[in-house]
Amino acid sequence: MTKLPNIHQHFFASSAFDWCASTPTRDLREVIAIMEKYNHSYNLYLVPVSHDTDYAINFYQPQVEGTQWLGYFEVNKKGKQVHCLKCDHVWDERESPYVCPQCGNTDKEQTVYLTTQD
Repeated sequence: MTKLPNIHQHFFASSAFDWCASTPTRDLREVIAIMEKYNHSYNLYLVPVSHDTDYAINFYQPQVEGTQWLGYFEVNKKGKQVHCLKCDHVWDERESPYVCPQCGNTDKEQTVYLTTQD
């Protein structure tokens, strides 16, 4: 990978669950790809200091004077499919991430994520 120039600004993306920042070796495209992989909608900022500068984060936002909010980005809203091994029910994890809506199963050892083959 080509090393990016050491510039005095970076991109910062954050959701309520995850965050990612650009670095000299991670450009904006990679930041977006990482946030999309996390599958949570996120905000994107341009922070006018180097990526390795210490600064506060408050309510998922960089606390640096001159920070620009670039927008709110929604990722694909289709969640992972969960299969309950107790009752054989399948549901979208966004519907109920920790409890089977069919039988009330809360045992993580008795549920699995379904995957597709490419």
